Amino acid sequence: MVKCYGTASIGRQGQIVIPAEARRDMALDTRDKLLVFGAAHGGGLFLVKADQFEQMMSAWSERLVSLERQARASDADSGNSDADSNGSRP
Repeated sequence: MVKCYGTASIGRQGQIVIPAEARRDMALDTRDKLLVFGAAHGGGLFLVKADQFEQMMSAWSERLVSLERQARASDADSGNSDADSNGSRP
């Protein structure tokens, strides 16, 4: 679930203050390191606790493997092969 915590302004030194409710909900402490990611074409930023990033990537990787297996099983059940009649993938 995504929640909006309000707004944050950028200070003169480029610092932002994360709203107190967000810090509390995410259990952020002044010693925590955050990874900063940018969305394509300057659409936005998102922050991830550095110590949680590896766990997130592992979970996403496991989900992708599961989806790939499901897609292959579905193709096998429907009689589709990996190649079309021209011998290449779509």
